[in-house]
Amino acid sequence: MLHGAKITDAKPLRASKLFETGEYQSFHLSTVVLDSQLGDSKKVRLVAELENQKEVTLAVLGKDSEMAKVDLYINVTQNIKLMLKGAPKGTEVSLSGYYEPSADDADDDMFMPMGAEDDDEDDEQDGDEDDEDDDDEEVAPVKKSSAKKEGGEQKKDKKASEVEKLNQNLKQA
Repeated sequence: MLHGAKITDAKPLRASKLFETGEYQSFHLSTVVLDSQLGDSKKVRLVAELENQKEVTLAVLGKDSEMAKVDLYINVTQNIKLMLKGAPKGTEVSLSGYYEPSADDADDDMFMPMGAEDDDEDDEQDGDEDDEDDDDEEVAPVKKSSAKKEGGEQKKDKKASEVEKLNQNLKQA
């Protein structure tokens, strides 16, 4: 799910704020954009302050580079603060990214081709909860032709009779 936030020179963003809803376990920060004019300052650093008070520079923004791509995953358990360093008063930076669904929340339908049916949906409709396909559906028997067949057509008739026998066995089972 797409998410965005703004930080200013005076207002950092705590990672805990990203996870207030409790719906997601991790956030992928992907892009940062310098929104406001810098005034006299040449560069602004986007910094992550880690749990041990150690700072890591994530991006350097300026007049020549107003946008930066980052690849940062923040977990709900991490106590991280994102802030600006070297920014004059009134500087704003937009952060954008997306929430990562947890493995439990990942929907298998997302990976199925469009128009494909899910076995679970069939099970819900017919009340059958096992994962095996419903093979007990009746198959129309193959009709034999009374005309005499030659060569490859005789082999087709033999296969057709085998299919018919299998259909009969399925009906009896």
